[in-house]
Amino acid sequence: MLFFAWAFTVNAQIIYVNGAHIVCNPGSHWVLNEGDFTLFAPQADLPASFSHCRIGPNASLTVAPTSFLTINGTLTNMSGVDGLVLQSGSDGTASLIHNSPNVEATVERYLTGNPLLQSKHYHQVCFPLNAPLIAADFLGAYMWEWSHTQQEFVSIGSSTETIVSNNSGYFIFYPENAVTYDFAGQLNNGIIMLPLATQINDFSLVPNPYPSAVDWDATDGWTRTNLEGSYWIWSPAANNYAVYNGFVGSLGATEFIPSGQAFFVKNAAGSAVLELNNNARTHSFQDYFKNSRNEMDYLSIGVEVNGYRDEMLVLFHENAEIIKDSFDSNKLFGSSKSPQLFSISPDGAELSINCIPKPEKATMIPVSYSLDSNVEVRFEFSMYGSFDQKVRTILEDVLRNEMIDLSLNNSYTFQHNKDNHSNRFVLHFEPVTDITESNRNAFKYWSEGGKVFLSIPDMIGVQANIQMFDVAGNLLLAEDHVLSDPAIIQAKNRGIVIIKVADKESIRVAKLSIQ
Repeated sequence: MLFFAWAFTVNAQIIYVNGAHIVCNPGSHWVLNEGDFTLFAPQADLPASFSHCRIGPNASLTVAPTSFLTINGTLTNMSGVDGLVLQSGSDGTASLIHNSPNVEATVERYLTGNPLLQSKHYHQVCFPLNAPLIAADFLGAYMWEWSHTQQEFVSIGSSTETIVSNNSGYFIFYPENAVTYDFAGQLNNGIIMLPLATQINDFSLVPNPYPSAVDWDATDGWTRTNLEGSYWIWSPAANNYAVYNGFVGSLGATEFIPSGQAFFVKNAAGSAVLELNNNARTHSFQDYFKNSRNEMDYLSIGVEVNGYRDEMLVLFHENAEIIKDSFDSNKLFGSSKSPQLFSISPDGAELSINCIPKPEKATMIPVSYSLDSNVEVRFEFSMYGSFDQKVRTILEDVLRNEMIDLSLNNSYTFQHNKDNHSNRFVLHFEPVTDITESNRNAFKYWSEGGKVFLSIPDMIGVQANIQMFDVAGNLLLAEDHVLSDPAIIQAKNRGIVIIKVADKESIRVAKLSIQ
């Protein structure tokens, strides 16, 4: 078997390599008459490319892991599922872009595992075939399917005859270090319509149906109707969900969704539609994610604890709203052993990516952090594009009454207690022309005689929702008030409380001791 590096121009010739008989016709038309040939073409931006390829009845073509092959015309395989093999290994998976229907092949899928069942080392998987498989094809693994009606994962059970759909994604856990599965059948090609949940705000776990990556940003490759603009993928390394919103991605997610990778989409309304065609297909070197960042103006706050990560992003976009809209990406929660970090919009949406208009005035965004353990935590701050030139960004630790200027600090370390109120942080965005201290001090609050006084000059006459929590996060009070100056709230409890004041455009958070 020959490993052949793709680095030559094909003319009309006959090649004999280790028993493989290959006829190369003009126009890069390959005919494999007999023998086994293995193709190694490791550059996604310079794939092996044929106008046509025919695999004869006594021949086979194997595309090595992390190799890339494009067949622009007709692909014919006369040797069945053993005649075309797309290999997968620890370095990545072979990628094929073709245009012929019903081509038989064997597709490999390498998966890492973990002997510790509590590790939650899951993968979201699928396979690029045009017919279902059965559970026996995933022997040794635990598998769950996503229920559109229940909106939760459901075990597929223990029967090896259970049907595994080619139109769905699955959660899979393999209780050893690694495994390579072989899937045999006819490859998907052309237009693929995927079944979705039917209700607004429902999630669906769908497959990348092709034996190549797909580009979420490919304008001619998708029909997405009544869907939000984001997709979500479980990251076993982070033990959290990564998300990409069409501009930027958290935890390494980008526009490229690898072959064999399932992903979540969310309905923005009922009667949602998701359809793909070959224009969405691409070669991408990354077998899972890559760490690239678009040239957007945004802030990243990352955290790593117990070897697991989470990340939240705040992005400026001129067409975004301050409340939840299609530019934003909901937070999907990972393992309780992993850090959970997200921002909260004024209408209460929990967001991994919060896309807002560039602040024209001082703007506050609550930030929530939780973890089911007591440990020292370090936030890492990164600002991309011209983010730091457009606003002054302050992170407020309400619990410690500290202000951290992100232009002067690239990290912040604090002691986390699992009983802390999760909403202990506030991001302050202040346009560089603002008088920042007076803006920050415009929100004044104090307590006297069991009453709480709130002075917010720019919210006088505005109806706001006022909530009070104890430091453990228990809700003590929730009332709607038309704010006067000061607004007076009768407290129901004494001691240290967290106060949240929210209208349709902003949220203010403070810590106060009520005597």
